[in-house]
Amino acid sequence: MTDTDRHRGSEGHATRRRFLRNSAVGVTVGATVSGCLGGGGNGNGSGNGDGNGNGGGNGNGDGNGETTGSGDPELADEITFYSTGGAWLRAMDETIITPFEEEYGVSVDLQPYGNANQVISQIRAGQVDLDAMLMVDPALYRGVNEDIFAPLRLENIPHYDAIETFHPEEVPYDPGDRVHHVPNTYGAYGLTYNTETFDSAPTSWSELYTEELSGQLTYSGFTAPVVGNAALEEGIDFNTLEGGGDAVDTVFDRVSQQNEYMYQWWDSAATAEELYTNESAVAGNCWVGRVQSLRDEEGVPVEYTLPEEGATGYVSVWAINDEIEDPRRYTAELLLDYVLQEEPSRRLAEEIHYGQANAFSDAPESYQEIPDVQYPDRIHIWDQDVFAPNQQEWAQRFQEITRQ
Repeated sequence: MTDTDRHRGSEGHATRRRFLRNSAVGVTVGATVSGCLGGGGNGNGSGNGDGNGNGGGNGNGDGNGETTGSGDPELADEITFYSTGGAWLRAMDETIITPFEEEYGVSVDLQPYGNANQVISQIRAGQVDLDAMLMVDPALYRGVNEDIFAPLRLENIPHYDAIETFHPEEVPYDPGDRVHHVPNTYGAYGLTYNTETFDSAPTSWSELYTEELSGQLTYSGFTAPVVGNAALEEGIDFNTLEGGGDAVDTVFDRVSQQNEYMYQWWDSAATAEELYTNESAVAGNCWVGRVQSLRDEEGVPVEYTLPEEGATGYVSVWAINDEIEDPRRYTAELLLDYVLQEEPSRRLAEEIHYGQANAFSDAPESYQEIPDVQYPDRIHIWDQDVFAPNQQEWAQRFQEITRQ
């Protein structure tokens, strides 16, 4: 008997409440994950075996948060999963959630949300009862620090070893000694350019600052990429910045220089798409998924690349509510493991144009050609211990520059 047969419910695929199938209501999303995909909004993230009682299955907790014992762990009939909306939600439903339900006989109540920080506050206040959640790295950092997300019992996630990019034990956004997340996709505010304006792909951000391109650039106005990309252009590791030191002044001098070339700093994915489509901007930054959607679906002559200096990035991650217990917790861990398996990863790669943190075989050619997949070392992620305390001050400095 395979693991799938062992866990499959006797009555097959359960009937579930499905937001996507039962409602035509749109969802406005402000988080990076959904904003990166076309049609998804405006982007900018104890089981009983916890040492205090019984482990999953028929055994006892061993005091280290691990589940031991004989027998097959019990699955929950239903779990609730929160995800950002739009195209991302549709892709997640089709490639991961529905196949998971069919394979394991578990119903997944898929719920879209608009703001990860708001959901975390609602969890903390006991206003939301969810089992697992997809978000970007800053939200995970906050949730782990506030004990919202559970340490993962990695023995229940056997495909954890497939992770090879942005490994949970090596990233700055999962604080503490335990792992609280599984990474899914990742991306960056990479260099975007009009192929009718450029003869070849730029290899450096510096190639955009020419007299011919003055007034024709568009960059994201979100604080993280504003400061991050400017620092990278100056050869500065942005995770070494302090609130107001000389390095920060150098970074904002660069931002001031960039501002002279801007047509507009974009504040939503929709705005960026419009500027590239009507050619008000012929170069700037954006996310690879958005750029490839414009190229393939709308016929806009744009391409995406990662310059040698690199670009500010983000990682979308899955985490589990620390308040839930087995069998819900075990079932949620099974879902996180499913995300890392080969077949679901291949299906997701067919639907979205973003890199995945786990390795898998027979990836589609279109996936292998994504610059983020080819050069993950050029994607730089903020340490929230650096960014969060300085975000407000840096945002004010940026606004002062753009108002001049």
